[in-house]
Amino acid sequence: MNVQKGVKDMNTLIPFMNKVFNKNFPKLLPKLYTTNKYANCHYYIKDNEKIVGAIASIPLTLKVYDDTLNVRGVGMVSCHRKYRSHGIMSSMLTNVIEDAKAENVDFLCLDGNRQRYEYFGFVPVGMAHTFTLTTANFSHMKDNINYSFVPLKQDSTELNDVISIYNNMAVRYEREDFFKVIHSWNIKKIYAIKNNANTVVGFLSTLWGKIVDFATCEPQNSAYIVKAFALLHSRSSITINLYPHQLEEIRSLSKYAQCSTLTESASFKVLNYRHVIQVLLDMQAKNIRLANFDINIDIKDVDKFNIKCDNNKVIVGEYNSNSTTFSFAEKEATYSLFSPSLAPYNGLPFSLPIFTPMCDNV
Repeated sequence: MNVQKGVKDMNTLIPFMNKVFNKNFPKLLPKLYTTNKYANCHYYIKDNEKIVGAIASIPLTLKVYDDTLNVRGVGMVSCHRKYRSHGIMSSMLTNVIEDAKAENVDFLCLDGNRQRYEYFGFVPVGMAHTFTLTTANFSHMKDNINYSFVPLKQDSTELNDVISIYNNMAVRYEREDFFKVIHSWNIKKIYAIKNNANTVVGFLSTLWGKIVDFATCEPQNSAYIVKAFALLHSRSSITINLYPHQLEEIRSLSKYAQCSTLTESASFKVLNYRHVIQVLLDMQAKNIRLANFDINIDIKDVDKFNIKCDNNKVIVGEYNSNSTTFSFAEKEATYSLFSPSLAPYNGLPFSLPIFTPMCDNV
């Protein structure tokens, strides 16, 4: 049984995946399964002309100021129960990784059982911030800043303003079909945010009462937006997810939140360490002052290179024998470079904020 790539019609794959996961994928992921656009991004294995395994490798583009990271979201890893333990997943995932290398992909991301995918080099790292605010916190927010919320629909007059605000974010995953993307993973409640002047200033979406997708052109007032939304819905507490590029939003929430947590964003397999490090360090340098450093990174059997920061300018270049060298096996390199929990202990002068928001993940 050989791995094949691409189908002419997604309807040849959807019934199989629906049965394996007991889900309705066109409703669960309309961004992928209400069109044939991504038919060629699926790998599958057939036996006796019937599909017995499938996996998706979806192109994602992460814009970081003037740079771009080429990403693949890996998901829908499915295998017929009678064919499990036959190497179906292993064969498909190996093909996904090899094709990604050939296509100069910077990193792959996925969610799922960590041990299963760690065998292929996927490591649970990255940064996702969660803040919880309560009515006790709200009572100490004294500024007279209020917001209103309009349920967002396909024909809403506010939708174009929301899309424009999102596309003006300096760091973002590109969302070609914005409305379908923000409805991923059963998210149904989506609102345009309006300020006191009745101007659209962003959007938010909720799942199980948590704000899971959030963008605003008034990030300094993020805590007040969350407060207004909670009070509108008579909530005694509310939780919001944020990501490391949303630094002003994080600062705003940190001033008032009852508690916060920093967790892994997903599981990642980095293929182009040099480019990913350069782009993410440049992103950090836009917002904070980096310390000066001059080090080598030696990832055994993968790559070795130098990283230098001088006066907040980062250069990733060739290995320098005169610089201090940090040596890692590949999986340990991913942990040490991208894990927020290991940052205080890895000895490196930085920790890299790789991430994938829920709506953009596959």
